[in-house]
Amino acid sequence: MSKIKQRKELMQKVLEKWNQTDITHYRLSKETGIAAVSLPRYKSGKNLPTLTTVNILYEFFYGKPASVLNNLEMHEIRREIKSIQKRVKMLSERLNVCEEVN
Repeated sequence: MSKIKQRKELMQKVLEKWNQTDITHYRLSKETGIAAVSLPRYKSGKNLPTLTTVNILYEFFYGKPASVLNNLEMHEIRREIKSIQKRVKMLSERLNVCEEVN
C-alpha cells in the first residue's frame, strides 16, 4: 500500500471518530499541538496531513498509535516530535527572557 493511500485511510478513520464528537479545532489544536489553521483544511479534505500529523490525530481519538506504521516510520515520527519539542523549549526560553526584560 502506498504511503499516500495509507495516510488517506488513517485520516478517514480519524474523521469518522472526530465527526462523532463536539471537539473544536481550537481544542484539538491545544491538545495535540497541531496548528489550528490547518485542522479545518484536514477536516474538509482540502489538505492531507503528514504521516506524523495523521498519527498524532489517530492517537488522540483512538488512544493508541496507528498499527499500520512500521518501525522506521515510528522512528521518524519520534525524531520529528523531539525536534518540535526542542524548538518549543527554545521559543519558551526566549519568551521568558523577553518577559523579564519588560
